[in-house]
Amino acid sequence: MHQLQLEYLYMRFKEVRMNEYNLKIEARNKNEQAINLLLSKYYNNIKAIVFKYKTYIKNSRLEYSDVLQEALLAFFKSIESYEVNEKVKFNTYFNSVIDRKIRDYIRKNNSKKEKAFNQALSLEDEEKSIYKFLSNNEKNPLNLLINYE
Repeated sequence: MHQLQLEYLYMRFKEVRMNEYNLKIEARNKNEQAINLLLSKYYNNIKAIVFKYKTYIKNSRLEYSDVLQEALLAFFKSIESYEVNEKVKFNTYFNSVIDRKIRDYIRKNNSKKEKAFNQALSLEDEEKSIYKFLSNNEKNPLNLLINYE
């Protein structure tokens, strides 16, 4: 390559990096357009992080969309807390923030208290309603539970 082409490419590279730097500063200052640009740029990365936990999500009886929403909230928090002048790349930073948030979310939902709440019978869902459960004429509670499952 000619020296002129290399200089042009270097200038473009610096310009793009500077625009990204400004974009992160604007997003941190709550500029909605900058936040949306960052989100559109990194949305596939966020989905990939969530997808990495698909087995845990399924085993924990969580909804993928709920975990994705938690990841998006973590992404917005990472925009607010990211120090632009740090030596850590933004991509690396938000990956670790989202990763920790998802782990905490799965851990919280797997706690005994949450499991009991999530497995409780619904008053609204007709198929698994507590009314349907109680309307059975079975007198033995063990048989009642076995028949219900």
